[in-house]
Amino acid sequence: MIRRSVLCGALLLAVFHPSARAQDAGLYDAPPPPGSAFVRVLRAAGDEANAMVGPETLAIGTGISPYAVVKGGELALALGAQTGSVTVEPGRFYSVAMGGEMGPVLFEDPAIDNPAKSAVYFYNLGPAAASVFAPKQTVDVIAAVQPGQSGSRMINAVTLDLDVISGGQTMPLAGVVLERRTGTSIAVLADGSVVVVKNSVAP
Repeated sequence: MIRRSVLCGALLLAVFHPSARAQDAGLYDAPPPPGSAFVRVLRAAGDEANAMVGPETLAIGTGISPYAVVKGGELALALGAQTGSVTVEPGRFYSVAMGGEMGPVLFEDPAIDNPAKSAVYFYNLGPAAASVFAPKQTVDVIAAVQPGQSGSRMINAVTLDLDVISGGQTMPLAGVVLERRTGTSIAVLADGSVVVVKNSVAP
């Protein structure tokens, strides 16, 4: 099941946009091998410390792993006792939600197409519709994402106080730093808790 959503702006630009790569020479690792895709795991429930994506082991941390560089095509997945597979295309970024009663659910993470912008990626792995709201600006950053779906928005680089609103609860995220050409991911997990990470690629 594929739903478009989310991703890792700085690296994506460096790898797939020659002008950005030339401008930022020396700031990034060498490009991945041709035919590579980027895949990470969102842990919807449970306490597993690691996930398997193809041959790669990824540390999940608070709930969202870094991206693994893997060969495009069909990939085997494992999170604890849960297993599955997804098919990914070279040159693209993906997130896979697994854990508890969810998964694997595959989200394709869209690129940041403006190097002056930052991006917020929001995954709703909880039981109720959820939104990301900026209370000081009184504006929805990403509104009404249904369970099992995701949303994203490109915005100016700025530091924001954000509220995640889900199931009648408001969960504040103070001082979220949004950097240009960088993605920040927020996920509501199955138990209603919220995690936020800066997108990254595993070494």
